Amino acid sequence: MTIGFPTERTTGTGTPSGATEIMIEAAEIVVGPVVVGPVVVGVGMSSKATSTEVAALVDEALSANGCSRTDVVAVATRERFRDDARLRLGARVVGVSDDTLIAASGPTERTIGIGARVADTAALLIAGDHSDLVSPMLRSAHATVAIAAAPPTVPPAGAHGGDGHRIAESLGIDGSQIVDLSASMNPFAPDVGPLISSVLSRVGSPALTTYPDPAAATIALATAIGVDPRRLVLTNGGAEAIALVAGLIPIGHVVDPEFSLYGRHLERLDPAAPRWRSNPSNPLGRLASDDEVAAVWDEAFYPLATGAWTRGDDAAWRLGSLTKLWNCPGLRLGYVIAPDVAGAEAVRLRQPQWAVNGLALAVLPTLIGQTDLVTWTTRIRSLRTEFSAGLIALGFDVADTDVNWLLVRHEGLRASLARVGVVVRDCASFGLPATHRVALPRPEQLIDVIEAFAAVANRHRHQRYQPQPQTEPQKA
Repeated sequence: MTIGFPTERTTGTGTPSGATEIMIEAAEIVVGPVVVGPVVVGVGMSSKATSTEVAALVDEALSANGCSRTDVVAVATRERFRDDARLRLGARVVGVSDDTLIAASGPTERTIGIGARVADTAALLIAGDHSDLVSPMLRSAHATVAIAAAPPTVPPAGAHGGDGHRIAESLGIDGSQIVDLSASMNPFAPDVGPLISSVLSRVGSPALTTYPDPAAATIALATAIGVDPRRLVLTNGGAEAIALVAGLIPIGHVVDPEFSLYGRHLERLDPAAPRWRSNPSNPLGRLASDDEVAAVWDEAFYPLATGAWTRGDDAAWRLGSLTKLWNCPGLRLGYVIAPDVAGAEAVRLRQPQWAVNGLALAVLPTLIGQTDLVTWTTRIRSLRTEFSAGLIALGFDVADTDVNWLLVRHEGLRASLARVGVVVRDCASFGLPATHRVALPRPEQLIDVIEAFAAVANRHRHQRYQPQPQTEPQKA
């Protein structure tokens, strides 16, 4: 990912009184990985500039950002050049008065001509509120060109994370261009795709040709966790595990901020009722203290925080999410560990028949064999430390956690990052305004992600993040 920014930036506040009013209507485009709205080209030039010189410089600037003249909705310049033939580039020319340019311009050392930076200032003013320069200015002997664009509208946050493809669709880009950190997955999980392909490649695979039977997969997971398989029920993701247990314990106590699915599935909340608690807390990301008790423990992220499958609250209900552990949200795998065999049987009676699909059951034993909780946890801690340090160095307010995400407090961060290809979880729905849950990226994504944060934090220059040397943890 390469994000270009000008060495200096001025800001506009809509169409100024000294400019010709223009309505900007155009399809959103992508400039490199940076998603922008309608493009405005700002041109500053002297009397010596030729039409050929100006046109070549404009085309060079547009081409460098993946654009062409057909993407340009306006050419912005000094009012005196509004009807200048040298600016007949196929888009409407908008003139801005010298007084307006001088008032809005950043400092300049120019000693002759207008005391303002014309190209970038005019482009930003005409592009409108919240616009930005999308690349450094280009200069020739007698002309300067800048490109500005108003940001596109980012759709509001959904009830949960995993917004990446929805945002990509809204911004008109391919989902593969988005780094989705709004859902907190294991950045070191094995690639489930080849395992699924292997299952599908088998002729007459029972994973597809017979009704799913969870018995073997249940024994495999129970053995890995160290519980009686009669007490473990595989579910269609962690969400079904929550819904099934809520059906048995319909009145519960939830202390916010907390995962919203508990309240959604419980019939009623009551402070005197059995406590539901995520451990580590979602969204705060902190492990429960040793003396905390609950009737229902959601341990979706516990293995990634501790290197152990469960805290071992044997008298409580325990819920797990293999979706998070193995980074396979589309496959849907979760589980319930009941406090006794009778409780597990009650869950099975409530669960729809064949709730867990055959593909998920077929790959589960192999995924267990590739699971190394201790090593994953060690690597997550190291990655979290480096990620946090990088964001703090950029001036972000970062709260550390015990698990595979950070909390970052910054107004408007979700929308700003989405425009440079990174999606994070807005925690306003948890009652935490201006706070965002940011999942750890995969190690190979780390530099790109921190550079995207740098783009948000510093509009004046492009800060290049330098990674710290990593040492490979010893496998336990």
